[in-house]
Amino acid sequence: MKKIYERFCNSELKLRQAVAALPWGHMLTLMRKFGKDDNAILYSAQEITSKGWNRGLLSSAISLKMHLRKDVPSDNNFEQTLPIR
Repeated sequence: MKKIYERFCNSELKLRQAVAALPWGHMLTLMRKFGKDDNAILYSAQEITSKGWNRGLLSSAISLKMHLRKDVPSDNNFEQTLPIR
């Protein structure tokens, strides 16, 4: 608990709010994997809460480096594959 507090006490409000909603195991995983990378932690925390990722899915997302591909739209590719009329 002290390590989590020390890590995030001086972080931006958005990051503190995002990690405050996470379970302990998720927070510890993020701290181990990303260290001081606030952007990766924020992205992952938002994905965990919005998509309900368990620790297995979180580990898979970390392995796939999804935090580096966050700007790539993942909803669909309709505009690229369907003709525009």
